[in-house]
Amino acid sequence: MILFVDDEPRDMNSFVLELQFDLGQENVTFESNVDKALEYLENHKNEIQIVILDNTMPSGKIYEDEQTHEVIRTGLFLYEDIRSMLPDIPIIIFSNVPKENVLTNYSSDSEKKIMNMLEQETGCNKADYLEKPDYFPYELVEVVKKMLNFE
Repeated sequence: MILFVDDEPRDMNSFVLELQFDLGQENVTFESNVDKALEYLENHKNEIQIVILDNTMPSGKIYEDEQTHEVIRTGLFLYEDIRSMLPDIPIIIFSNVPKENVLTNYSSDSEKKIMNMLEQETGCNKADYLEKPDYFPYELVEVVKKMLNFE
C-alpha cells in the first residue's frame, strides 16, 4: 500500500490516479494533512509499503510547536517521525522546493540531521527527493516501482 501525503489534493490528482491505475486503486491512500497521515500510519503500519510526502505542508496540531518556518519544513519533521516508526520503509519527498534550496537553507541541528539521513538513504531504495515540476505522473510511478522492486 502507498500512502501519499500532500496538502494540495487537486494538484496531486493526476499523480494519485496514475498510481491507482498502475498499482491498483485499493493500494493508494491519500491524506491531505500531517495529523491524519500520522494517524493512518500508526493504524496501518504493517500494510504500508512506501510513503510519498510533500515537504511544504501546514504543520497541523502535531507540529504546531516545531519550527516549521511557515510550513516549509513540515515534510522533514514528518519524514523523521515516519523513519523512527518504520525504519525500513521507502520514503519519497515529492516537493516543489528544489533539493539544493533545502540543503542550503536549513540551518538548525535537527534539520541538518534529517537532511543528512535523507542524503544517506537516497540511492539505496530507502529514500528519494523528487522535484514535482520535473516529473510526469507516469515517471513517479516508475520511481515507486523501482523503490519497491516491482520492475
